[in-house]
Amino acid sequence: MSEWRNRPGRKPLVLQGARQVGKTYLVEHWGAEQFEWVLTVDLERERDLHSLFSQSDPQRVLTELGVLRGRNVTPGKTLFFLDEIQACPPALALLRYFHERLPELHVIAAGSLLDFALREFEYSMPVGRLEFLRLHPMSFEEFLAATEGEALVDYLKTWQLSRPASEAVARRFSEAVRRYFFVGGMPEAVGAYAARKDLLEVQRIQTALGETMQSDFGKYGPRRLHGLMRQEAVDRVVTVPYRRYAVRL
Repeated sequence: MSEWRNRPGRKPLVLQGARQVGKTYLVEHWGAEQFEWVLTVDLERERDLHSLFSQSDPQRVLTELGVLRGRNVTPGKTLFFLDEIQACPPALALLRYFHERLPELHVIAAGSLLDFALREFEYSMPVGRLEFLRLHPMSFEEFLAATEGEALVDYLKTWQLSRPASEAVARRFSEAVRRYFFVGGMPEAVGAYAARKDLLEVQRIQTALGETMQSDFGKYGPRRLHGLMRQEAVDRVVTVPYRRYAVRL
């Protein structure tokens, strides 16, 4: 995202990914380091603000938000972050005007299940005026760094097929891969395992994540698509793939 921040001609950035994969934390943590102020609007929780995005004047939107938050928006110093944008389709359509009329303002939007929301999108999609970035669950290297420390990660980066690892090191990596298949890459589950090494707690977190996502299906897409959405969510997010591979080890 730092490359996006400094790029001439950048466009509003839409960050996609499953719920609880770390989109909000990533944007707000990065934004706090890069800007004087991160103006966050959670469009799922702050539904009273949806009416602001029914207009096509981005400057008016920012002025009214500044009044409500008690602070002025300054391009170059403020990051404007629209979280859970799938809850307010007009806000997604409005991003084109931010690109055309306020190109100097840094704008990031994030949304869960955006793929499904866009299938039913009733507004004019701002084609060619947005950039998309997908945030995935933690990779094996990231999982390794969180649970084992950086030493194994550094070793893995320098490992070569022509120089096989010793039996002891190979066993350590095999055990780490097995744990990764069980724990997965969702940050909350990885954090819990790193802190307490409790697989039952990890399973509770995975179950809660899956049930929370499935409870959202009614908001996105017609009822006939809910079964497909449920299967795709399971495949993308939490536990079934990890358990399937783990059984084979």
